[in-house]
Order: sequence, then structure tokens, then C-alpha cells
Amino acid sequence: MARPEARVPIADNHAHANPVRGMGAREIARRFRASGGALLVLVSLPARELGLSPGSRDDLERSYSMVVESAREAREEGLLGAAILGFHPAEVAELLGAGRSPADVLEFGELSVRLAARFVDEGLASGYGEYGRPHWDADPSLVELCDRITLMALRAARDHGGVVHVHSERANPDTVRRMYAMASAAGVDPSRIVLHHALPSSIDPASAVGMAPSVPAGRRGELEEAIRHGPRFVIESDFLDDPARPGAVTTPWGLSKRVHRLIRSGAMDEEFYMKTLEIYKKLYNIEIARGAQRNFLSLCSA
Repeated sequence: MARPEARVPIADNHAHANPVRGMGAREIARRFRASGGALLVLVSLPARELGLSPGSRDDLERSYSMVVESAREAREEGLLGAAILGFHPAEVAELLGAGRSPADVLEFGELSVRLAARFVDEGLASGYGEYGRPHWDADPSLVELCDRITLMALRAARDHGGVVHVHSERANPDTVRRMYAMASAAGVDPSRIVLHHALPSSIDPASAVGMAPSVPAGRRGELEEAIRHGPRFVIESDFLDDPARPGAVTTPWGLSKRVHRLIRSGAMDEEFYMKTLEIYKKLYNIEIARGAQRNFLSLCSA
């Protein structure tokens, strides 16, 4: 196994593992750890991508269990591993398109949150996601339904703990304002909110209210721009683990190489990156120590 390229332990804040169609968590974790990886946050995939039936309660629980198992496998490979469970807005649109009524889809969204909260209560998951809005132009009624389901996830974070990974257009200052209003309506601390696929322009307003903007590693120039805003963001690969879309996003080990290149080039120093790791510590209740890729707190009890 190759040695890590740098001394800093690398974190990937948002990735997917597909044990049905992809390489699965164990191989992802091995490759990531070999590149210097320390923390891998694994997020639910839509049911259809796992060969499951959208809108099925049993298959929803199966999909959640797959993520929990994937996080366990990542830990067995020497990483810190966290599971994030939820009902993607694309699935909301899919169920409506298949003829399910808005009331029925809302009920299923509520079920998805209750079930995720149960996993959080049992210490098997660290939060909810992806919840949020479609990233494409969508009918206002679909957007409103997605907002109602997202509000349920925020209330679950208030009542059960955990964070919410929020899917949106591309998280920008308007997204921050909207999510802050939703957090206020839900009575939840905004620090529970992770802005998935965040633009660098969201960093200042998000960090001002305690939210965590999660900047993708694979977008040209965006990490360099994010660095100019200070160590107030986390980094994600959004890896799909889909062999049919190999170049759609970067990999966790690609994220690691990207961070190392930035450090070697002088665009970001090690201390800057270590400061960003404090955000992961607050989000997931973990310690990612320099020189140690595995350091357990409550999240990582096997």
C-alpha cells in the first residue's frame, strides 16, 4: 500500500458508496486511506441506484442499512466513517412522476426522517441527507414539497441530534439566507446544517451564522477561491461510485491528491488545513489528529 503523500489527515465530507453497482466502501476506503485519507462521510443513494424500489418502506430501510454497513467497512479499513441517511429530492420528483400523490410522498418523506432519526438514536448514523431542493428548474409545487420534507429533517436534528446535509441548486448566499430562515422555523441551531456542493461565495455568509459550507474538490479553481475566505469550509468529493459515470465527479483519493497539491504548491499550508478539520470535529464529534488516521470518540464505537 502506498504511503500517504503528506502528514495531514484528509477528510472527505460527502461521498457515496454503491455496494450493488460500484466498487463498494471497502475498496473506496482502502484507496482513500492509501492516499492519506482519515475521515469518510458516506451519504445515502437513491433507491433505484441500489437496485431497490423507490417509495418502498422496506427498501428504504435496506438502503439505510447499506450506508451504515459501508461506514462500518470504512472503519474496519482504518478510517473514521460516518453515515448520513435520507431521501434525495430527486426521489421526491421520481415518486410524483410515477403518480404518487403529494400527500403520499410527504408521508414517505416523514417516514424517511423518522427512520433516519432511529438510526441516529441508536448511534449508527451521524445525520440526515441528502434533503433539500432539486438542483434543476422544477415546478414550484415540487420545491414546496421538498422544503416541507427538509423542515422535518431539521426538526429531527433538533430533537435527536446529528447534522443535515442540504442539497440545493448550488449552495450560494441565497441558499444560506433560505436555510437560516428554515432553521429558525424549525428551532434548530444552524450549526447542524451542512451545505452540500457549496459555492465559495457561500462561505462568508454561512460561517457567519454557523453553517458548514462543503466545497467540491473537483471543480477547477473553486478550492483556490475557497481558501481566500479562510479555514471556514469543509471539502467533499461527492463520489458517486457509479462505473457508468466515472468522470462525473472526483474520487476521495482524488480529493486527497488535490489537497496535497495545494499544500505542496503553497496555495494552502498544513496549519490552514488542520484548522478546517476543527469543523469536522464539531459536525461529527470526532478528533482527526495529525499523525493519526484513527482516533475514536463516540461516533466510531464499533
